[in-house]
Amino acid sequence: MLPTGVAQAIAKSDVPKVYVPNLGQDPEQFGTDLAECIRVLIKTLKSDFDSDIAPHKVLNVILIDSQNGHYSGELPKVELKKWGIQLIDIPLVTQQSAPFYDNHLLANALLTLSD
Repeated sequence: MLPTGVAQAIAKSDVPKVYVPNLGQDPEQFGTDLAECIRVLIKTLKSDFDSDIAPHKVLNVILIDSQNGHYSGELPKVELKKWGIQLIDIPLVTQQSAPFYDNHLLANALLTLSD
């Protein structure tokens, strides 16, 4: 569910449009793997447009930690490349924060995207 006009505001903004996937299983996304979550997010964000809009206009960065994070399913790397969505795979989970993201690492990663 997305209020009318939100996706258009996101697309018009010059800031990075970032998705940080849930680690593990989210009860609200039961049975939905990471690839499907990304597809649903893009489809939802594109639904606010009368004409087809490129996926990278509504989502252009996905942040993950493939070494320490646990995601349900595989990343659709071929689709991401085709859509022009950048995948940034960096340390975001520490021993102390596991199985969750480390607040400081995640905040720093997001701040570096705004430079």
